[in-house]
Amino acid sequence: ARKKHTAFRKQMQKDGYPPQKIRRVRAAATEIIDLEDSKHIDGAIADQAIAAMKRLAKKDQPFFLAAGFVRPHLPFVVPRKYWEMYERNKIPLAKNQFFPKNMPAVAFGDRSRGGFYELQDYMDYLKAPSPFDASLSVEQQRELIHGYYASISLIDAQVGRILDQLKQLNLDANTIVVLWSDHGWKLGEHNGWCKQTNFEIDTRAPLIIRAPHAKANGEQTRSLTEFLDIYPTLCDLAKLPVPEFLEGKSLKPVLNDPKATVKDAAFSQFHRRHQNKQHMGYAMRTDRYRYVAWVNKETQKTVALELYDHQNDPDENENVVDQPAYSRTVNALDIQLWKQFDRSIYASFKRTP
Repeated sequence: ARKKHTAFRKQMQKDGYPPQKIRRVRAAATEIIDLEDSKHIDGAIADQAIAAMKRLAKKDQPFFLAAGFVRPHLPFVVPRKYWEMYERNKIPLAKNQFFPKNMPAVAFGDRSRGGFYELQDYMDYLKAPSPFDASLSVEQQRELIHGYYASISLIDAQVGRILDQLKQLNLDANTIVVLWSDHGWKLGEHNGWCKQTNFEIDTRAPLIIRAPHAKANGEQTRSLTEFLDIYPTLCDLAKLPVPEFLEGKSLKPVLNDPKATVKDAAFSQFHRRHQNKQHMGYAMRTDRYRYVAWVNKETQKTVALELYDHQNDPDENENVVDQPAYSRTVNALDIQLWKQFDRSIYASFKRTP
């Protein structure tokens, strides 16, 4: 793999690619490797977590342990047995391989193309078409989704090993377990791949909490949450003081009742360079709507809006912000959004070199 990567870079140099692009290019986006889990970085991380648990279990005091896995991030380099769990020709493809109707161009951005540039940093996708021009081939789509599935299965196995060890050490009855990811991921939805948009597919991420004696353990909830809520939740469950300055809220009520709610909206934001200007996209998700306001950094003015009605359009395939039937909803959501954000903060935002 290293020899191919080196040869590919040399060929790029001969072909006249700029030095910055050559430096950025990585090896293949997917790879099947014949290694045991412990020889893979994520397997090694699980091994370290298990060793730490064994050591901490011998001490008569509470402990906090975090294990951060790499996958399912690109590149999808995964042991063979996880690839063999799936038949590639049976893997379904995204059904909405198109931009949302009435989507403002800034939502994907002319530079980032909805995060697609990240995929084009891999040598086997260097010349892949932009989402603005065409979809990836069926073969490419299935290869990437296959790699993603295999990566998920690899991590599932490592999480299972850690939880099994927790039980073997008799720690499961009094240990809080939280599993989360840092962002979502496009697998062909909206003709895009990777992340870096304000769409639901990019901003929604897994969050699983298991607390000893919680009444709702093992159940699902539609209650809105943010990762800001993890810290106050842990403090509350561990009977530690919750600092007043925290923006997050304890999810303990939801852990006892899946129908409970602790907040009426979840917020996120992502910056975008579009038409040589910097913008910030401020997003808000309520129980029914996703509302996004795009603000020009220099003028501090809103230049585009998005509204997706999840009751009628869960895949966010149509921006309905300009439809008269939603005018009151837009006004109400806009007021709610700007109670949370201060656009003047972004005006002073400076990118580091």
